[in-house]
Amino acid sequence: GALNPRLALVWQSTDRLATKLMYGEAFRAPSYLELYAPTANSTPNPDLSPETSRTWGLSFAYSASRDLKLGLDLYQFEQFNLITKDASKQYQNMCGNTTQGIELEAQWQATKKLRVSGNLTHREETLMFNSVPRQTAYLRTDWAFLPDWNWNVQASWIDKPAFLASDSHASLGAYTLVDTTLRYAHRKEWEFAASVRNLFDRDAREYSSSIPDNLPLPGRSFYAEMRYKF
Repeated sequence: GALNPRLALVWQSTDRLATKLMYGEAFRAPSYLELYAPTANSTPNPDLSPETSRTWGLSFAYSASRDLKLGLDLYQFEQFNLITKDASKQYQNMCGNTTQGIELEAQWQATKKLRVSGNLTHREETLMFNSVPRQTAYLRTDWAFLPDWNWNVQASWIDKPAFLASDSHASLGAYTLVDTTLRYAHRKEWEFAASVRNLFDRDAREYSSSIPDNLPLPGRSFYAEMRYKF
């Protein structure tokens, strides 16, 4: 059992500016694998304690005009008793980690039919995990070119992870993925969509400690979707 409070204070500073101060706690109990199940690559530990965390956040939402909205988020995320494997590959509560970050976001209604939105995130950690990028960015455009029709294009940029100098995967670089979706909403009940993900078939990879060439992400993929609301 655990008590995990979550509190928020919201202040409408002006007609255009809203400020939020937030605090929260959480925990993760050890899994069955970590507690009891030996494998070829790990040794369990029945004496593990849960991982715990606490988060502070401060955010500002500003309406610069009727068509332009801006946001700023500051946060600090602290983790304790992180469960990792020691040199003998046994799970232990070995360390803690503090992550601090800032996120900027904007949404601009350029015309009645065109909207542009995006965000930029930067983060720093006291314990830098190889798989975590320091910076990410996202940009999206939505174009309602005809009644009931919408076409969006979105691009996600992922910075390269911050590696230790001795890491054999240090050549892993940043990448950008572009997705696009064409959507048609007939009346209020029916909705149809066709999407292409990784439009330019980019060879993008995420860090993996067990795969020499890292983990390849899906190539160009096609999706069709049909929804009925009732």
